[in-house]
Amino acid sequence: MIVILTSCMQTFNSNTGDEGLQGNCVDVNSTELRAAYSVLKDNCMSCHTGDHNGWLTNCTNAKWIDSGQVVAKDTTNSNLLIRMKNFSPPGDMPIGAPAISDGDYAILNTWINSIP
Repeated sequence: MIVILTSCMQTFNSNTGDEGLQGNCVDVNSTELRAAYSVLKDNCMSCHTGDHNGWLTNCTNAKWIDSGQVVAKDTTNSNLLIRMKNFSPPGDMPIGAPAISDGDYAILNTWINSIP
């Protein structure tokens, strides 16, 4: 009976879209980080994972800052954003794919500006 009950329990709120983050380590208390992680997962993490960079384990704002990719409240000096737009060589990220949308770019800006 316990197996049946635990296998049927929903561990996410399907109304907020957080089911896509289920199974990762993102800080659920940071709405901006969760939104940014979703953008990065969809656009960047297929390359920036494993030995290449390990972005999948950047679960908190502190880990992103420690990685050197993000500077809190400073989108101009955050390497993550610098590499996405107007960067050469080798070119804007993601290389060999369409640039992220303006909306997704805005989500990343909002997140970085929200980091205390």
